[in-house]
Amino acid sequence: MKFIFCLLCILVQPLSSAKPYTINASEALSYQLGQQQVVAIMREIYRPLNITPHVIFMPSYRGLKHVDMGILDAEGGRVDIVMKKYKNIIKVPAPIASSQLAIFCLTEKACTINRDVSIILIHGSLISEYYCQRKRLNCTAVQNDVSAFQALVKSKAHILLANNIFPTGALCASGLKKVYVRLLKDERYPVYHYVHQSNERLVKQLTQSIKDLQKSGKLRALLEVLQRSFIKCGGQVIELPDTYLK
Repeated sequence: MKFIFCLLCILVQPLSSAKPYTINASEALSYQLGQQQVVAIMREIYRPLNITPHVIFMPSYRGLKHVDMGILDAEGGRVDIVMKKYKNIIKVPAPIASSQLAIFCLTEKACTINRDVSIILIHGSLISEYYCQRKRLNCTAVQNDVSAFQALVKSKAHILLANNIFPTGALCASGLKKVYVRLLKDERYPVYHYVHQSNERLVKQLTQSIKDLQKSGKLRALLEVLQRSFIKCGGQVIELPDTYLK
């Protein structure tokens, strides 16, 4: 009996001590619903591979550095333009989503973007940071989605510059009841999943999994949960015509 118990311990040990497959996502998604949807999306993508990933939420640059060093296995989703300096990270070529930069405002009058207005962006939103630097705008970073909307309420800035997908999911937690949004023309980017080069063997299967999820509509449905959440808590998103930088 003692021999059988020891044998079971030996067999079980490798399973319990196995390193989990860990994916980084930006800690800017501080609100619970945003994190839940990111975890759900990653699990759906990896389901056909029989991998249940562990998703952690780290500051963008630190998280990307850990993926590039191989400490973490993958990066949840980024746009190509901000990933060029990470030489050990491989893109899964099927896009998870399409992200478009947008401005969020509390009044219709405030919803215009130019070099004179004060702009809030979410710390770790690399594409927003890239846009601000490229256009030489007056931008200030805040910690997360919720604090960004709270900064607008306190009149610390006129507009929030962010992607059009995740910030609406934070509106309920911000306490707002109405927000205006205006998409920026010619600022649409595909969002891709990335893996460390040690996991290159998974790229083909991940590509097919993402394509299948896009075709079935499951990915779109998971993202729409975020966009519908503000309506469920009594909020209103008023979409204004698209705009350029003026």
